[in-house]
Amino acid sequence: MAIEMTVIPLPEAARRLRMDPDVLTCLVQNGELKVRAVRTPDGQIMLDEEDVERMAQAMTMRDKIWSKIKQFERETIGITKAESFGVSYPTLYRCIEIGWIRAVDQPSKGNHGKKRRLNKADVAYVSELAKRNGGSGQRLFTSYTVPPHAPN
Repeated sequence: MAIEMTVIPLPEAARRLRMDPDVLTCLVQNGELKVRAVRTPDGQIMLDEEDVERMAQAMTMRDKIWSKIKQFERETIGITKAESFGVSYPTLYRCIEIGWIRAVDQPSKGNHGKKRRLNKADVAYVSELAKRNGGSGQRLFTSYTVPPHAPN
């Protein structure tokens, strides 16, 4: 069974994604993006328009959330306060481990050690993303919604 899709040229997709065409070409050729792509007989790369639109929407959402919370970038909060943002301990620790929430200092040894401080903007970003994505049990991050500071 053949799958029908509407395709657009890679340069047009790059424009919609506000991305350099050469960077997008590398990402597509390396398989780093979840996007359906076809190559025409003359060598032009065409991308599925629906996939590009989904990517653009996710990136726009990321940018909107980040612009809303970026004023907290230089502030820190403790783990307990971070949980008051509505982010569970397991999610906090998983995000710290991956690098999506930046920890200012290392975890304390034992019960009475130094308090662990987290970047408040990162915690707020995870919280906002969780609210928009349906909360508990839903996948928070895609390659398009990782925080702007985090490696993809």
